[in-house]
Amino acid sequence: MATVKSFDKRHSTSKYYVYEIFVEVGYDSFNIYRRYSEFYRLNQELHNAYPNLRYPPFPKKIIFGRSQIRNVADKRMVELQTYLQGILSFPEITAGLCLYDFIKQTADDKENEAFSKRIFSKC
Repeated sequence: MATVKSFDKRHSTSKYYVYEIFVEVGYDSFNIYRRYSEFYRLNQELHNAYPNLRYPPFPKKIIFGRSQIRNVADKRMVELQTYLQGILSFPEITAGLCLYDFIKQTADDKENEAFSKRIFSKC
């Protein structure tokens, strides 16, 4: 199971949104953090690996003005959740390496999760 829970604005050389995804695999559960571009790359890899599947709709790339960025991220969160649930319904995808590479927790994910816990525990 994987659920897109929220999104957060990040700053680096540019501004972007990161989506927080709660993942449950067996008895293990953890959060991962992925950008839209990482979802996009996963979608491309899946289409290449499994070209004959009928995929759920994938959110389109959008060129937008600064005032709409949060609204776009909010709308995309819902669309990415629908997409994620759709691809998780295919046994060949859930058993494959493309999805595994996408949902495995990285060192950056662990840092982000620890940071989120510190921030929210102060509220």
